[in-house]
Amino acid sequence: MGEELLSEGSAKFYAPKQKVVSKDMSVFYNPAMKLNRDITVAVLSALGRKGMVGCDLLAASGVRTIRLAKELPEGTFSRIYTNDVSKEAAELIRKNLEINRVEFEDWNGWEERIEGAKFKVILCNMEANRLLNESPGFDYIDIDPFGSPNQFLDSAIRRISRGGIIAVTATDTAPLSGTYQDTCLRKYWARPFRNSFMHETGLRILIRKVQLVGAQYGRALIPIFSYYNMHYFRVFFKCEKSKELADKSLKEHGYLLHCTKCLSTKKAETIFNERRCSCGGEFLEIGPLYLGKLWDEHLLSKISTDEKIVSTIRNESKLDVPFFYLVGEICKKNSLCAPKKVDIIKELELMGFRASETHFHPEGIRTEANPEKVAEAIKQISNNRNRN
Repeated sequence: MGEELLSEGSAKFYAPKQKVVSKDMSVFYNPAMKLNRDITVAVLSALGRKGMVGCDLLAASGVRTIRLAKELPEGTFSRIYTNDVSKEAAELIRKNLEINRVEFEDWNGWEERIEGAKFKVILCNMEANRLLNESPGFDYIDIDPFGSPNQFLDSAIRRISRGGIIAVTATDTAPLSGTYQDTCLRKYWARPFRNSFMHETGLRILIRKVQLVGAQYGRALIPIFSYYNMHYFRVFFKCEKSKELADKSLKEHGYLLHCTKCLSTKKAETIFNERRCSCGGEFLEIGPLYLGKLWDEHLLSKISTDEKIVSTIRNESKLDVPFFYLVGEICKKNSLCAPKKVDIIKELELMGFRASETHFHPEGIRTEANPEKVAEAIKQISNNRNRN
């Protein structure tokens, strides 16, 4: 199988020619993950840190490493260890670093951090967990596997520095989003449900799993930027080495109770206190999962990008309200015609409720209002049109 020269961001690189992206590729490259890498650059730029030692754990073609080296503000990293267990991938990374004129050298033992040292990439060809476990640690670790990140979490969390950042991708969205409930229960210790907000519950189940792994080492993994897109979940965690903060993070875990009759949702510490909604419908029990904030608003205010998903997240982050409603579901339940989403948001705001779009679903509205109030807003819009 041949290679083709591609470009992404400021990087030019060779990648295998293949019509269908699969884990069987000799070197994995997925052009659909460009947004993942775009946002990584934007988030790390916004953090404004200097002199970090980073690890691109599963580098494949090396495009992420190259983009971090070329696009981040000068001095962000003092070293980036770019790694892949595949010899073919390591050779391709070497080739791609060379054509981009990124200074690098082969791994030859662990270096001590030297203040003011000239930036360079260290090329590694090691099994990922071995690299992490034998290293002195990193300030930034990027975990972007094909499938679940589970097998790398323990080693990464034990090797991240105080205040360091771990970026975690999960592409096994089917289990996390409820298609394969037993698989999710086995791999992520939670029961999902396939419904309108399944991607938000999947993301929150993933966050809880990472936090549980961290807590056993007295480390709090705090989400600072999280999102779902197309076929993957992505979360940036800040690591705080504190038993007290780890304990606090665990207190943000609980269950989501969802009534399919009235469409209401409710947070619960346990699933044993309530089985039935006030409307008479039975609650579906989803979780346990993380129920806290998905984003750091201060960081969001500093992220500079034209990506629509980021601007949508910036608005929805202002509402500390887990989960959302689908306009179509509420309209169907109440025999209403669906107006424009923007009009519903405006009407809810006139009624005194905060509301916004959500990046999780094109029909979704995140709001403080309950389903009955959303239906009331839709009826009011219809009445206004009829009067005009």
